Formats: sequence, C-alpha cells, structure tokens
Amino acid sequence: MAAGNSIDLPPPSCERTDNKFEEAQDAAQPVAAARRQYITDINVPQVGQTRVDQMYPIGSMLKAGARIVGGSDWPVSSMNPLLAIETAVTRSDPTGRLTGVLNEDERVSLADVLAAYTINGAYLMHQETQTGSLEAGKAADFVVLARDLFEIPPQEIGEVEVTRTVLDGVTVYQR
Repeated sequence: MAAGNSIDLPPPSCERTDNKFEEAQDAAQPVAAARRQYITDINVPQVGQTRVDQMYPIGSMLKAGARIVGGSDWPVSSMNPLLAIETAVTRSDPTGRLTGVLNEDERVSLADVLAAYTINGAYLMHQETQTGSLEAGKAADFVVLARDLFEIPPQEIGEVEVTRTVLDGVTVYQR
C-alpha cells in the first residue's frame, strides 16, 4: 500500500480472552449436525467415535459465549432453514432415514437457533440495527409459519410450512 493510504478496520467482534470460543463467531450449518451415513461409514473408522462426537460443537460454542450464525451449504445440503433448525435442536436426521443422535450434548435450544438465523445473521453482516429482529425502525423482514415452533415436538419443525414471506414490509410470498 502506498504511503499515506490507510484502511480503517472495524474493531474485533469480541474481547480477547483465554477461551477461543468466546472470541468466535461461528457460521454453522446445523443441518449437517446429525448422524449421517458418511459419518458412520467414513468418519468413525478414520478418526474414531471420540472425535466424531466432537463434530459440529454448536452447543459447546454457545455455552462458551460464541455467537452462532445459521446457514446452508446449498446446493450440497438443504437450503430450508427449518430442517437445519430441527437438526440443531435434536441432533438427529430430520428426514428420519437414519436413526440415532450425533452427540446429544451439542443440542441447542430452539430460541438459540432461531437467533442464529435472525439477529445473529444480521449482526454478522453488520446490519443488526436495520434488520434481524422485529423492532420499530427496522426493516419488516419476516416469515409467517403454519405452526408455532415452540408448541410442537422438535421432530416436526422441518415439516412446518411457510405461509407468508414479508421483505421490508411488502408481502413477497403468500400461500
């Protein structure tokens, strides 16, 4: 860079601590945090069950103070966030094809994973003052679901239908 030019960098997102998770912001793909065939067939024989049980440590990161952001690896995995939310809460395959749980100690609460897909995503994009939560003065970006996720069994979250999508106060989809 030429003399006299400078770049203003944003401040670090978290204070420095001895705990690496407290400094972290993790963009997680919760839909992958379930027992899958490749985990059983490839990962366990190669690295062992102890290491496999440490895969996708979403719960540990939250407990240590990390800010978790939900996302997808589409087109490799589903882009449906409700499947990922179900998986983060249950740590099991939302399709029901494979049984078992991938380290139940890493399960997270529904409230925590909903924050990962809303306000935490906005925070990661430096837009938490404009979007990510329903507050006066923020963009009205939200979906309306056919069922209340807090009132149904966690194993049904991935099946809930979106009945309406609103972006900046304008309905862009309605069933």
